[in-house]
This record gives sequence, C-alpha cells and structure tokens, in this order.
Amino acid sequence: MTAQRVIVLIGADADPTVALNSGGGIPTDQRDGSTVTVIALRAPTGNEPYSFHTITSGTSLVDKISHALGLAALGQVLQNSSPGRLINSLNPLDQSRVFSRAVRRDPKATQLIAGATLVVAVDMPAVRAAWFARHSGAVPRAVFTLAAAREVLAAG
Repeated sequence: MTAQRVIVLIGADADPTVALNSGGGIPTDQRDGSTVTVIALRAPTGNEPYSFHTITSGTSLVDKISHALGLAALGQVLQNSSPGRLINSLNPLDQSRVFSRAVRRDPKATQLIAGATLVVAVDMPAVRAAWFARHSGAVPRAVFTLAAAREVLAAG
C-alpha cells in the first residue's frame, strides 16, 4: 500500500480533539509512511497522534467591514430558519467562508494541502476549504466526514 498524506480540516472554533474523537479518528498505516495532519482554528487539548497546524482566522478587510455593518448580528438572527440559513451562507461572515479565507491566507496550511493525497472536511465550516482544495487541483480527493475518509483509505 502506498503512503497517504491526509489533511484533516476542522473549521469550527472549538477543541479539535472532540471532533476527532467523536468521528472515530483516521486509521492510517504509519509503517508505510502515511501521515495525518490536522489543520484547525484551535490547538488540541488532548495528546493526539496526529500533527497539528493551528491557523488564526485573523481579520481580513472583508471581515472588518462586515462586522462594522452588523452582518454578524444579522447572521445570528438568520440561523433560526431554513431560508435564513440559505441567505446566511452568502454572508461573508459565514463560518465556512471565514475558515476558507483563513486557510488560503495561511502559507503553511496551503503548503500542507498542496502535498496531500486526501483532504477531509470534518465539519460544515471546513467544507468550503476542502472544496476549494479539490477544485483548484491541489489535491486528488476531498471528502466530508471521517467515516468517508476511512472508506477511501480502506479502498486504497
């Protein structure tokens, strides 16, 4: 079996250890040189067997303007209905947009993704970043959820 370089994206602003443990983790055969790197907004609180890269979302000009216009408060109100969530997904402060911008602005994160064989979006805020990685041609495969990643890795 060939070595896999797996990148796990966790876009929620929460402890990544919880997301990794609740999803069962990613089994890789490290004897063949396979590696797993987690890119998240926060450092883990537990002792994980994966390498971590913590990015900061920072504040881009878009983020600053959106906050000044009160779009964050509007986004919270819109989260209470299906049409509101659809409208909110167009908001520049949508979690997936913020995380995706943060990943693209972080040179280390983009370097790690460029060398990966598989990108895994663990949560909804990470989906947009995984989608951009796949459709930019940076990685050959991108999946949503740790279960899907295990299936892909098991299939070879």
